[in-house]
Amino acid sequence: MEVVHYLQKQLVDSQTAIDRFLHLEDTKVAELTQEDIVTATALPQDHANTGIGGRDATVLAAMHRHDVTELWTHDTGLKRLDDRLDWLTVVDPVIAEDLEPIDIGEETDAVDETERQPYEN
Repeated sequence: MEVVHYLQKQLVDSQTAIDRFLHLEDTKVAELTQEDIVTATALPQDHANTGIGGRDATVLAAMHRHDVTELWTHDTGLKRLDDRLDWLTVVDPVIAEDLEPIDIGEETDAVDETERQPYEN
């Protein structure tokens, strides 16, 4: 959901990029369960002052349930949890020099800088 939210905020016509992202090989979209919600409810409380919110917490809860340990994100709150959760490894794809770029297809028109909404976690 984080990537979809980012694409929606950054691209004028984001649906094509979102569709390509959701259909990348080895991409799994996890269902959100009641157990995830219970787990997610505790995370912002247990890790106060990290900057994570409800959407971040639900992503982490689903990851943990599916034994997914590596998260690629530029989100500062989630990056802070890398040191706090022993099962989590956070990679920032914006600053990671050894990562190959992901091809999401044709370039789309980016939002004019004056029209861009600030990205909020």
